[in-house]
Order: sequence, then C-alpha cells, then structure tokens
Amino acid sequence: MRAISGTEPATGGFRIAHRLWPLVVTVFGVVVQLLVGSAQAAEILTQHYNNARTGATLDESILNTTTVAPGKFAKLWTLYADGQVVAQPLYISNLMIDTSANQGAPLVKGASNAVIIATMHNTVYAYDADKENRGPDGRTIPLWATWLGSPRPGGKEIDLWSTNDPEWGILSTPVISDDKSTLFVVAWHNDGNGSFAYRLHALDLKSGAQRQPPVIIGKSSTDPSRPCQTQTPFNPCLQKQRAALLLVNDIIYIGFGGDGNRGALLAFDAATLSQRAFWSSTPSGVNGGIWQSGQGPVADAQGNVYLMTGNGTFDADTNGKNFGSSLVKLDLQGQTLAVVDYFTPCNFKFLNDRDLDLGSSGPVLIPDTPARIIGGGKEGVLYLLSPTNLGKYVASPTAPNCQNSNVIQQVNAFPPVVHNEQTHWGNIHGSPVFWKGPDTGWVYA
Repeated sequence: MRAISGTEPATGGFRIAHRLWPLVVTVFGVVVQLLVGSAQAAEILTQHYNNARTGATLDESILNTTTVAPGKFAKLWTLYADGQVVAQPLYISNLMIDTSANQGAPLVKGASNAVIIATMHNTVYAYDADKENRGPDGRTIPLWATWLGSPRPGGKEIDLWSTNDPEWGILSTPVISDDKSTLFVVAWHNDGNGSFAYRLHALDLKSGAQRQPPVIIGKSSTDPSRPCQTQTPFNPCLQKQRAALLLVNDIIYIGFGGDGNRGALLAFDAATLSQRAFWSSTPSGVNGGIWQSGQGPVADAQGNVYLMTGNGTFDADTNGKNFGSSLVKLDLQGQTLAVVDYFTPCNFKFLNDRDLDLGSSGPVLIPDTPARIIGGGKEGVLYLLSPTNLGKYVASPTAPNCQNSNVIQQVNAFPPVVHNEQTHWGNIHGSPVFWKGPDTGWVYA
C-alpha cells in the first residue's frame, strides 16, 4: 500500500509517501466491534460510504489508533450467509423493523441497528449489528432474509478464472435510499431453459418484502430459441454487473462489463423502476467494460456521473463514440446519457495491447477546493484530474513512456517489476481512498 499526500497550493499536485493506513475499516464475513462500549456509528448507505467514493468516514468519533488495538478490538461472532459475499456490507442505525408484510420472515418488530449483507445465492440479509441472536443450530438469526430467486450458474463463458463459481447472483454492492426506507439491489437470475436475466429489486428495509415487482434490465434476444444471442450492445446472459450501484437525484445507475463484452451504463427511476437511459462505452467497437473491481460510479454535486472503462475500442478523439480505457464524465439529459468530458492516457494503445485496463479500479472524487478526481488502473499509475477539464486524449511521440500534458499530475505509484524475465505491472484493483488529515490530504492505494 502507498499513500499520496498533498497540500496543493503551490503545485496543485500530490506527493507519494509510505504511511500507515488511516481509520478506514472494511469488514467481510465477521462482526467486529469495540469491546469498550458502543456509540452511534456512521451510516453506510452506499459503497465506500458516499457518492464521491472516498472510502472514509470522517465523522467517526470512537475508532482511532488507540482504541483499535489488541484487547479492545476483536471478532465477536460470525454471521451466516448462504453463498459468497462479494458486495460490501451496508449499515443503517435505528432501523424500524416490522416484518409483518414479509410472509417468508418470522415476525420481528422494533428498532435495531442493522447490517445488510447480500450473497451470490441471491439472498439479502438484515442482521442486528449489536446482538448475535444465535439460533439452536448455532447460526445467527437475521432480522429478516429475502431470497430473490435462482442465481445464474457459473461458467467459463462469463469468467475464465472461475473467480466466483459455482453461482452468480448479487455481485454488486446495493444502495439504500436517503430516507433509509428502500434497498435497491441488482440480482442475476436463472430463468431456466438457458435464459438468464438481470432484475432490479426494491426491498422494503423494515421487512425485506418487495416494494413493487422487480423489473428486467435490458434484453438479450428476440429469438426464444436462442435466448442468449447477442443482438444489441447489451447481453444480460454474459455481461457481469460488478460495479456498485449509484443513487443520485432519484436515479439509479447500473454499470456492466464482462469478458469480451461491451461496457454499459443504465439509468433507472428510483420511484417507478422504469428505465430512463442507456449508454454503451463502445457502441460500435468491442469491450470497454465498466467493472472497476466493484467500485461504484462517482457523482458530483451537480449529478454528473464519472466512471472508468476497461480495455476496448477508443476513437473519441476522431469524433467517434467509443471510450475504451478512459475516465468518462456523463450527464443525464432527458432520456440520454451524454458524454460531457473524458480522459484517455497518452499510452492508450500500449495499455490496450497488454490488457492493462485503466478501469480496473474506480475513480475517487476528492472533496477539496478546487475539486479533484483521481484514478488508476493495471499499469500502477494514478492520474490526478480536474472534474471541470478532464483533459481528453493527447497523443505523445514518446509513448508508451509518456507524461500526459493534459492532466494535473500523474504518479507512477507502483512501478513495474521484472521477475523470471517477465514484467509485472502495478495492477491497482482496490480503489483509492481519500482521507483528510489535520495537516494535509492523503490518497491511499
């Protein structure tokens, strides 16, 4: 791990340094809690805590370098899950539970601090975050649990490495509405007879019941005998929905990628679940997946959406509409997601030829003045950009070893190393994290 710090007035840049991790805690599979007492925790309603995806809760008042220590911070119990947990857990304080509307759940009423967990078996759990509630079989009993239907079986056609086999259900991190009433979640469904579909679900957080019927996201084929035939830029039989959901201005944004498939971003109305817009990152090209290692798209205060794409066709510099290996800024204009601006590295061809996705991690919007956005990918290079002028694409005669003249700064955070006569690149997968310290701002990667 490395940290990049900067004070910015003179150079407008950041410097790189080794530093201890700040107070940013991610929990998978187990419950961890201070043993010295409890306090009101910060809400976690979306992946990486906010739509800027900074990854830090700056209003935390209990956890610090003194209290997170042996004897004070430890595993308390393990939560039961019926499948892999790939999505980030979410947290809601003082959630009013009333499962009377959910026929599949035992009757539970009252207020609880709750943690939400979604699995690849297409099950969503709401667990009490403060009490174990162990059942007679030794498993923790949830406040409610809702199964959304059979998940898609795994296969080499969707993942050459079988990363998450044997089944693919809820892969992305869901999102909770600002009023803490609704959980929006995308699940991959096995509809039988070789047909697979994605559905957007809206669950009542107090009960786990469906608020309204789920809606199918896109369609793959109009030929019933070939349900997975590719006929459009979007194929729900093959494209993976790994990027976390984004909810901004009552619009849900859902990103898709996948091996050998075009990237896609869809916008849905949060109230009606009706589709508002569709955007393909490479409509006349190939690849350009929006996966970001699970990081969600970013939104600024004006509702603009920022995302990073994987390897794929790029011709935006010649008035084309393909944005492979780019950081793209989009604006929802009526029924259209319009490209407002973009950045593509000067060594694009080098990255593309070597499977060095720019979009292997997601962007982070740095909440400072002036605002900055930072992102990096498999090459191990971090780019510091201005959201008001991302820089587009500027070719360089020194590519692939080129410096982008159109960015505020680029930092070779993880230089390549040679091992057994083979070059290994930095491969940033976990997205950067921003933390504002008492003296300066730090970006951790």
